[in-house]
Amino acid sequence: MNHQNQDSYQASNNTIKLISLMRAKEREIAEVVGREGICVTPALAERLVVSPKTIENYKNSIKQKARTAFGRQLSWAELIRQFTLYYNKLS
Repeated sequence: MNHQNQDSYQASNNTIKLISLMRAKEREIAEVVGREGICVTPALAERLVVSPKTIENYKNSIKQKARTAFGRQLSWAELIRQFTLYYNKLS
């Protein structure tokens, strides 16, 4: 297995681990991000009918769980990429 394939495989396993750690609403956010490409707080809040502050709280919780799943801190942009790859793989 070459290095790039190994990284993709690892990222996929880590993303699966992250999703397994997330609560239902966090998974819903991840799915909207991954499938619909909606990733900015105001748009997520409108789409999910919650306040922007609630979305920020969920995003922070997701980032904390990502640190556990990936063994390092991920930015929101990195998480968007992981969710997009994961949900496109399921399609």
